[in-house]
Amino acid sequence: MAKKKSRRARSVERDTDEEMRSVASTCTLANMGELGEPDSIEEDPFEQLLDLLYERRSSTREKALRGLVSLLSARYQADADERQSSVSDLLLGCVRRGGATEAALAARALALLSISIGGGESAESLLTEAQPVLERAAAHHTAQATRAACAEALAIAAFVGAESQLDTLPVMSALSSLWKGGALVSAAALRGWTLLLSVVPLHALSDSWREEHLASLSTQLARSEVDVRSAAGCAAALLLDGWGMAEAEPESDTDTESEFSVSLSTTSNMDTLDLLRHFLAEGFQSHLQDNPLMHEVFNFTPRSMRLDKRYDTERLERGKASANGKRYARQLRTARNDVASYCGKQHSLWDDE
Repeated sequence: MAKKKSRRARSVERDTDEEMRSVASTCTLANMGELGEPDSIEEDPFEQLLDLLYERRSSTREKALRGLVSLLSARYQADADERQSSVSDLLLGCVRRGGATEAALAARALALLSISIGGGESAESLLTEAQPVLERAAAHHTAQATRAACAEALAIAAFVGAESQLDTLPVMSALSSLWKGGALVSAAALRGWTLLLSVVPLHALSDSWREEHLASLSTQLARSEVDVRSAAGCAAALLLDGWGMAEAEPESDTDTESEFSVSLSTTSNMDTLDLLRHFLAEGFQSHLQDNPLMHEVFNFTPRSMRLDKRYDTERLERGKASANGKRYARQLRTARNDVASYCGKQHSLWDDE
């Protein structure tokens, strides 16, 4: 009997221990549920897209690059400076080893990243890393669209990240070597060359340099492709305009409207505006409003908050349901009643007469 009782006691103890462990597990899971599951934490979409660039499947990487291009072009990324090193390494890897579509998307993302960084050491570092890769791809890639994208990206990276204005001359030389390529590559290289010419000091350009490039541009103006002729015409106009105005101060065309202003010089800033507007597409207005680089380039003052804009509390105080609104309504009713009473008395007097 004692042994049976002992077995029964041990069985009861085991059952009790299992129940306690079950209760403890239930409580622990409940507490974890209150804290929230890790998957429920909102992740940065930018970081999620960067993670997809590590995938082996090219279609996944291309989808991620399209997402990055959309994010970078749609609005200004204020923290792009902090992400420059890791992001540029991934994008340059896509340019080196990716297919035609992947490399073109990566080049476009690099240019947009440079615009978001907006100058400083990070932009200089990006140009130093990207210049040899983009020059090689622009000159030797088999796909014309990829070469054109790399040429545009190289020009924008140099426009933003060159330590001095004269440092853009080697990049301009690399771009001018692409003018004899296909229509897509030539037009992109001409647009990029014009963008960099707009920031080069006029006194740094010799007459022989100008004559040499004007001769090359005249050849491009004789080509049959409309895009090439248009880009070459803009480049020639800027070069001639700068040549004739080297000793004169450029006139300024300032568009001012209440709270913001955009100042454009006669030719150079107009070309810069056209290229950046073409490159940023729908995101141009957002970048123009929030990106310090755009403010500096175009001498632009962003639209500020209107001074006469009412705050929520002020609107509540002036609403119809507020105490002030009800008091004002009572005053109006009293005034209307007084006027009606007065008019009624006057009509009575007239009737008596």
